Amino acid sequence: MKHIFTPLFFFLVAIGWINPIQAQVNVYSTYQMPSPSNLSPLFIGSLTESAIYYGDNTNMDTNKPVIVFVHGFVDLNNLWFAPGNDMYMEFHKRRYRTAFTATTRGEGMWYNGEMLSYMLDDITAHYGVNDVVIIAHSNGGKASEVAMFQYGKYNKVDRVITLGTPFRGTGLANMAELPGLNWVADLVGLGGGTSTSTTYYMDGYARPILDGSPDNQPDKFINYGAWGYKHGNSILSPAMTTGGVLLNVMGAGPFNGGNDGVTPYYSSTRPGGTQMWPGHCWTWWCNLESKTDHVDIAYNYRSFSYFEPWLTGSLPLRMAQPDFGEYEPVGNEIVSQHQIIIPSMGHESSFDIDGSGKVSIQLLQKNATESIHILDANRQVLDQPGISKESDNGQSLSIAYELDLPLEGNYELVADSDDFIAVIEHESGPALVLDQLKAAYAHDEAISWYAHMEGTDEATTIKAIITHKNDLKGNTVKGQVYEVEFQHVGNMVYRYDMPQGMTPGTYTLWIQSESEKYSRSIISGFVINEEVTRETLLETTLQLSHYPNPVSDMALIQITKKTEGNAMITLYDQFGRTIKQQDLSKEPIGQQEIQWDLASTPNGTYYLEFQTGNQKISKPLIVLR
Repeated sequence: MKHIFTPLFFFLVAIGWINPIQAQVNVYSTYQMPSPSNLSPLFIGSLTESAIYYGDNTNMDTNKPVIVFVHGFVDLNNLWFAPGNDMYMEFHKRRYRTAFTATTRGEGMWYNGEMLSYMLDDITAHYGVNDVVIIAHSNGGKASEVAMFQYGKYNKVDRVITLGTPFRGTGLANMAELPGLNWVADLVGLGGGTSTSTTYYMDGYARPILDGSPDNQPDKFINYGAWGYKHGNSILSPAMTTGGVLLNVMGAGPFNGGNDGVTPYYSSTRPGGTQMWPGHCWTWWCNLESKTDHVDIAYNYRSFSYFEPWLTGSLPLRMAQPDFGEYEPVGNEIVSQHQIIIPSMGHESSFDIDGSGKVSIQLLQKNATESIHILDANRQVLDQPGISKESDNGQSLSIAYELDLPLEGNYELVADSDDFIAVIEHESGPALVLDQLKAAYAHDEAISWYAHMEGTDEATTIKAIITHKNDLKGNTVKGQVYEVEFQHVGNMVYRYDMPQGMTPGTYTLWIQSESEKYSRSIISGFVINEEVTRETLLETTLQLSHYPNPVSDMALIQITKKTEGNAMITLYDQFGRTIKQQDLSKEPIGQQEIQWDLASTPNGTYYLEFQTGNQKISKPLIVLR
């Protein structure tokens, strides 16, 4: 069946301007595509419809696995058929049977994952096979793990090859979730429904559920993450550059492995999976394979030759993950030398520069036709050589300023409307630090937020706006808004105690520190989970439990060994490196409690894995003291 659409439609789909028609989760169409040579060059698949597109099956090799393509957040499989992406042709000429799934655009991981679970039943029945190989782009990797571990299709998937999947979320979603900033998601191609892609939602809710599933099989995931957001070749390359700059601000810069314009490199590996590409490298000649952006990573010319050897045969061994030196694992602290101005939230459109170091300014404007400029300390329009202006999608505008020797004084933003954001990054000066680890995993206890200032002893006020934005499945709610002030508790440390009994769901967190000479900002959020106690954990069907969580020194781990033979319990860090391991092969059958001393283990998020025979179970374990 042929579909003919203009390239304009693909462009509108990719940036999320064409909204989907919401489908029933188990209702979708099926189509038979002709061979690639007979497919219209303008074919891009469905714009609004949930569907399975089966590839041409003439003379295909039945000894090779069936390949299922799962699209990202907003493109409904259109990226696989974009101009210059001959993924279908590459697999066809190698005689692979294929199926391209189109779930929904923007519904998120849980809804798309459930729909994908039904599609996997149909695809395996259609081809008469027991399992398939999934190739997933972006959020399609998260939908795949939901289908496998929430809806029991793990036995129908031999392995999953992911391309730029944000398994631990992206800071772009954190920003887009702030009230009134949904247009930011469109600017960088994320579309609506970003709540399930925030870093705090993934770490505080989704990852514990999926990694703690009794069916979890992390070794089936082969991951490819990229860091070259400036090095794409598609029509969406300018948007990826904008997203990359924002992610640098949000803590996904080179020291953390870099980012591809949407997905931070540190987020592109599923816990327990295998990362096949290295992260950012400071020398021009290394890591060239991963020097690409979030769109190009899904093009056949860019990635096919790398992942093709892993379509069959044994799964790769877990590789040693990169060492980012003094890098503090994401999730422990957020450190900001940035001032973020959002006029629609009532901010004054001015900022101070002390002249002590380089300053970078990124402006994002909703409407490219409106005027916006900056007045420097002498009230002259800032318009230096090298300032770049890029219209990312024909509507919004991104403007970048790099000031090496800026004038000291007050700068002012002048714009036709309040629909813009300004991010000012100071190379030197004070930093606002937020300790967010425990709060991100709160259950029924009260949350205490701690912030402190580094590099200054000036009197400072720290205020926050906290908004209950979504429920635990990502659905928008009309929740309470808290406007609060942190209390100074000494030595430039500030604290705010959240009330107990808050409604379960996800909350956005916007923090501003102010003194007479500086302002610093942090955008984050947190999750209030449903009440989970030690007793309810031990009554679940999981054979692995641990408490307390977070743990400060001694972890008590309960496992249930049901058969004799090999058994191992292992603690991995977020990069898959083994931290601690204990052989349980000689232990008797039954429930046992193990005590592990973690007093010397650095604060952070870890993953506890219990393996017996061919079965593996993993759960997150947080060290915090």
